[in-house]
Amino acid sequence: AYHLEETPDGFHTLGVDWSPEGYVFYVDGKVSYQMNKPVSDTEQFILVHTECQGYRGNKPLPDPALLKAELPAFFIVDYVRVYDNASGY
Repeated sequence: AYHLEETPDGFHTLGVDWSPEGYVFYVDGKVSYQMNKPVSDTEQFILVHTECQGYRGNKPLPDPALLKAELPAFFIVDYVRVYDNASGY
C-alpha cells in the first residue's frame, strides 16, 4: 500500500504516463510506481468510482475490510484531465 502524505489543502494529484515502454504512476508529482510490461495498446476509458468491491467485484462478499469501514464514505474529484501525446504513441 502507498502512504499518502498530507497536503495543505487535503487534495492529491494522481497521474500516469502511459507509453509503449510502460507506465509511470505519480502521486503529488512524485513517482510512486513503475511498470514496464505488459503494456496495453488497446483504446481504454477512465472510470472514477467509489464501488466498495471494485469495478469488477471479484472479491468474495462481504470483504472483511468493508465490514470495518465507517460508512457512508465519499471522495471528491476536483477534475480529470487527459493529455494526448503529440508524438503519436
